[in-house]
Amino acid sequence: MMNSVRESPESDLSSSALSRWILVAAVIWCVGWFVHSWHYWEDDAYIHLEFARNVAAGHGYSFNGVLVNGDTAPLWVLLLVAAHALIPNWLVAGKVLTVLGAGFALGGTYYLSKHLVKGLEGAETFAAWMVLLLVINPYFCYWSFSGMETLAAAGLALWGTLLAVRERPTWTSFFLGCFVAGIAPVLRPRLLVVSGLAGLLLLKQWLGFPGRPYSGKQLLGMLLGIALVILPVALWSIYAHHAFGHVIPNTNAAKKADPHQSV
Repeated sequence: MMNSVRESPESDLSSSALSRWILVAAVIWCVGWFVHSWHYWEDDAYIHLEFARNVAAGHGYSFNGVLVNGDTAPLWVLLLVAAHALIPNWLVAGKVLTVLGAGFALGGTYYLSKHLVKGLEGAETFAAWMVLLLVINPYFCYWSFSGMETLAAAGLALWGTLLAVRERPTWTSFFLGCFVAGIAPVLRPRLLVVSGLAGLLLLKQWLGFPGRPYSGKQLLGMLLGIALVILPVALWSIYAHHAFGHVIPNTNAAKKADPHQSV
């Protein structure tokens, strides 16, 4: 069991070396799995791809020429468009984007795990083991390089949590936490719950900032934080209602609903 006894310099070096080797093993596994799954593209990822191709062509969020609210990850669509601007091949652009998303998630896993056992012996080694445990998980293997936004969304949840639980937050970390909480639901709707919980922790951070309570600086900071949290979802909702006539996506209804059932 971990304890808070400070390690000797020799033990520190040994622990650092072990954590590096564990991370190297995780990277080798990811590279091997990436090569193995190069020709794999998840079926729902083709939906994102079709929307991205139409957005890039100036047709808005449309599918097979029809303007429809059928994508639950509008931010991922825009990221695909941005990746395609740099990499002409759509599938290669998507694969590169998933690599970045996986790296983002693994970085969040490492630093959040390290934070949870901060000050305890073997914190780096524990964090490295958590990364390795994640990459060998079958769900990671299924989603990591599939063309989906799953790992990038997990990364937002992990980094957002890390920012929200900072013991000594700064205004920069506070605003960054608000920004992450704001964009997370636009990348994956299920993260709306995570963003709500993170918002409560960020509110606690705001109340703890030094200075006279409810000073002009604090109130301005709060307003900017609220804007960062609310605006992404609000702007997408306004666009969706204007373009499609409704805010809730119909993608699940398209797969599972009866012919005349409401979205």
